[in-house]
Amino acid sequence: MVPSEESVLPPGVPPTEGLTAGESTAPVSASPAEARDRAIGGDADLTTDTSQLRTLATGQLLTIGRPQAVPDQPTLPVRRTFGWIAVALGVLGITASLFVGWALAMPLLAILFGVLSKQREANGRTLANIGIATGIAGTINCAIWIGYYALVFDALPR
Repeated sequence: MVPSEESVLPPGVPPTEGLTAGESTAPVSASPAEARDRAIGGDADLTTDTSQLRTLATGQLLTIGRPQAVPDQPTLPVRRTFGWIAVALGVLGITASLFVGWALAMPLLAILFGVLSKQREANGRTLANIGIATGIAGTINCAIWIGYYALVFDALPR
């Protein structure tokens, strides 16, 4: 006895009566993209390149070589405040130290602000270096003046 087609088919599968050879009951789509859209239920735009995905041992997918999209952010103005303060104090300090020795505070502050500028401002390196250099030169000039005052006023032992 030959089993009938209906008894061989799993439950829920319609019989193929009336179909000629080569025909199928599955819907035919014009392209794989249409089949994908129909499978996910709509007009979704999937542009994921799955050739760059690797499966980890935990079952998670790892994306290789794909940078994360960063939204455009407005560029912030470049701040060089400490650098400019260092340069101004350095120039004033070296100028004042040519005439008087008591201007030691300005070159020392120039060095301080130059170091702060190097640590905190990525774009203020040149200004920081100028402030530190003029601060060191002003400190040396002030030290020379303080030594001269000490000799003139007999503050140093001979």
